[in-house]
Amino acid sequence: MQDFLTPIQLELRRLNAGENGYLEGYYHKGILAGDKWVYLIQTSKQSWATE
Repeated sequence: MQDFLTPIQLELRRLNAGENGYLEGYYHKGILAGDKWVYLIQTSKQSWATE
């Protein structure tokens, strides 16, 4: 966000894991606003330090 008065427009994307038969298990990863994580589920399956 630039400041509180400047309107911005971003795409929100919900990211899930394990869709389409991938073997990592089905779970909700989080939500991206543009290229920034705004909601992130951290589980023992994920290592976010490397991404």
